[in-house]
Amino acid sequence: MEKKPKILIVEDDTDSMLGLSVILQKEGYLTVFAQDGATALEKAKTEFPDLMILDLGLPSGDGHFVLFTLKKLKRNETVPVIVLSARPAEFNEQHVRNMGAVAYFEKPADIPRLLDVIRTEIDAISEMGAALSS
Repeated sequence: MEKKPKILIVEDDTDSMLGLSVILQKEGYLTVFAQDGATALEKAKTEFPDLMILDLGLPSGDGHFVLFTLKKLKRNETVPVIVLSARPAEFNEQHVRNMGAVAYFEKPADIPRLLDVIRTEIDAISEMGAALSS
């Protein structure tokens, strides 16, 4: 049986987090959650997600801090991070991309586009893993 990719959703709004989780689970992904920056970093270390969806406006360590710190952790530095935020892209997108995020979506997100980016990133991870094991 093939391992389901695990996505860490970092979102302080419970309704948004649960709604996104339902969509991702229907697409065949496992989901884990964090509602603040400190918990996000802890879950990144203990859950070993394949991908992270990160809000910027978080209590206890905002999304910029989480992204910066995550990219410094050896085990998580290659985890693709998609930022999903209510903050305007024109002020934040280039900054988070420079920090290592693979994509930036303003809320409410274009779900089909978001799922396309997730699939692309997960496929790239799968292909890299297959290449390393052969």
